[in-house]
Amino acid sequence: MKLVIPTLWGLTDRQSTIRDVIDSNGNFLNHISYDSFGNIINQTDSNINFRILNFLQLFL
Repeated sequence: MKLVIPTLWGLTDRQSTIRDVIDSNGNFLNHISYDSFGNIINQTDSNINFRILNFLQLFL
C-alpha cells in the first residue's frame, strides 16, 4: 500500500511566516494567526499541520 500525501503550499507574509496553507488546486485549507512570540493562537483547521507534512514529503 502506497502512502499518498497531498501537495500543500504554504503562503508566507513579508517575514516568511506561513499564514495560509493551500492545496494544489488553490483551495485554502488553513489560515494561521500568531502572537508576537510566534506561537499559534488561532487557525481555521488545526488538523492540518503543514510543518509535519512538509517534513515528511522530503523523505518519502
